[in-house]
Amino acid sequence: MERPRHRLRIAVLPLIAIGIVVLYVIRLGYLQLVSSEYKERAMRNALYEEVIFPDRGVIYDRKGTLLVYNEPAYDLLVTTKELADTLDTPLLANLLHTSETELQERMAALRDRSINPGYSPFTPQLFWSQLTSEEAGFIQEQLFRLPGFTLRPRAVRRSDQPNAALLLVQPRGTQSRQHPRTRSVRRQERRGANLRQNLAGAQRSQPLAPRCSW
Repeated sequence: MERPRHRLRIAVLPLIAIGIVVLYVIRLGYLQLVSSEYKERAMRNALYEEVIFPDRGVIYDRKGTLLVYNEPAYDLLVTTKELADTLDTPLLANLLHTSETELQERMAALRDRSINPGYSPFTPQLFWSQLTSEEAGFIQEQLFRLPGFTLRPRAVRRSDQPNAALLLVQPRGTQSRQHPRTRSVRRQERRGANLRQNLAGAQRSQPLAPRCSW
């Protein structure tokens, strides 16, 4: 009875080892040929895509009133790999005028790749956006106590005119579709301009009357 069991063990153990090797080979082939997960992680760790905000001009109306202008703002970025073991959360919450609970929730969401697919502990990640110059000044003074955090300058569009809000939120070319009255006025202006051009052309085409000398 011992020999059949011994032979069974000798036959089963190689099959288990071969099955494990086959599973490893299939997994390795999937990671190398099909899946791009580790390639994307390596690219995120090696490359940092920096957002460059373009400079946009100011907008005036026909009377010279300023409608839309640029205002400096700042984004707070964090590199989690450079964070200290004991982050001064009360100081950061005081600088951002928020609670410590919200900071912890933001940090957890930032590290969650299902929410932030581009997360990498080695590259700066957006933590807080559109800080005012005054807020950024207070934070800049305390950055030495917050390792891993940096400020990135940018510009945001502002307007003091209530009627200029459409220029901030609507895409280019949609204002005419949203204002039929303005469209009809412009159509009438074009018709008037065409009528004046036709009258001027008709006057030029008429022959001049002969001059009489007495």
